[in-house]
Amino acid sequence: MDSTCIYNNAMAAAFLNIKPSTLAKWRCMHRGPRYSKIGKRVVYELKDLMEYIENNKVNTLETADIVSFRGGK
Repeated sequence: MDSTCIYNNAMAAAFLNIKPSTLAKWRCMHRGPRYSKIGKRVVYELKDLMEYIENNKVNTLETADIVSFRGGK
């Protein structure tokens, strides 16, 4: 059996450095990291929180491919 790290709403919010109410708003707007419901309880898997962070990275001039910014090939 795979041991998965599960976070409740408050723990997930702390991990993402946001307020728990922000996660609740995002869920209502169908935004934010993927979550599961166990009965009435909302839970987040660590892998989904990490995936959310990875998918929301923003490239800067230092991290992006300079060619794509200049319209080159």
